Parts: sequence; structure tokens; C-alpha cells
Amino acid sequence: MPTLNLDLSQIQPLEGFSGEPLPNGNYTCVATDSQMRVTKAGTGKYLEVTFDVIEGAHKGRKLWSRFNIENPSERARTIGLGQLKQLGEAVGVPHIKESEQLHGKPVTLRVVVRRDPNFGPSNEVKGYMPAVAASPAASAPAPASAAPWDKTGDPSADAAPPWAR
Repeated sequence: MPTLNLDLSQIQPLEGFSGEPLPNGNYTCVATDSQMRVTKAGTGKYLEVTFDVIEGAHKGRKLWSRFNIENPSERARTIGLGQLKQLGEAVGVPHIKESEQLHGKPVTLRVVVRRDPNFGPSNEVKGYMPAVAASPAASAPAPASAAPWDKTGDPSADAAPPWAR
């Protein structure tokens, strides 16, 4: 057993983390890590992706998805690759060469609470969608692009196009 001998008197406890799963819903997240792992049975491989919630009341919480890449069950493999394709398309990476291409790109995860009699409740990601843009009131207006005929600052140029004169 490791001896820790730590003085935690100056450490603040984590706030807002109860250990309970997130409620059913959609969460804006970014992938922050990905690891290829061997299945428990040792007969296949899966990609485990870690997501951080980046908005809302649960900002800072983590979610995980596992995608079967190699599996003796063709159905499990097909489902895993289909889910990975859905994630890739949601973040604008339809052809994934490296899992790091998925990192740092906002995506909306559809999350449900899974009830397991052996392990208790936990979260399961059921879908991946492009991240919803911020509401117009929350974002700054986009700058208007100048029309090609608008020569603002050039007194010799007529700002109206020829057909509007």
C-alpha cells in the first residue's frame, strides 16, 4: 500500500461534482483525449474518446465514448464504425486518419442515463450532432462584407453599380 503523507488542508474540494451522471439531454462538448485500447476479452480494439462539456450548468464535466474498431462480432464493429463516422461528420472530419483530428472541435452529444443493476447509473452517448451555434443575442454581429463596387474612401469611384445609376 502506497504511503501518501499529503497535507490537503490548503486544497479546496471540487465544486459542482456529485459523481452522479448528467441528466438526459444534449451537451456541447469538445474531445480532449483519445486512446486505442484492447477489449477486456483481448479479441478486439476500441477507440476511447474523452469529451469535456464546455457550456451550461455542467461545464467542466467529462463524458466518454467507445467505438469498436476491431471486434470478432461484425455487428459490433459496424455499429462502432458507424458511430465514429457520425462523430467525424459532426465535427467536420469525414475522413479520420488520426484520432487527434477530432480533438478541440465543438460537437453536441446526445446523452442518456443508463441504468445497470450491477454498476448503478452512468451516462451513455447516443448520438453526435454539429454543435449548435450561439444564439444571435449572445454573439457579436458578423461584419458586413463590402460589395465589390463599393470603393469606400475612393472619392473618384461611384459607389453604385453601373445598372443602378
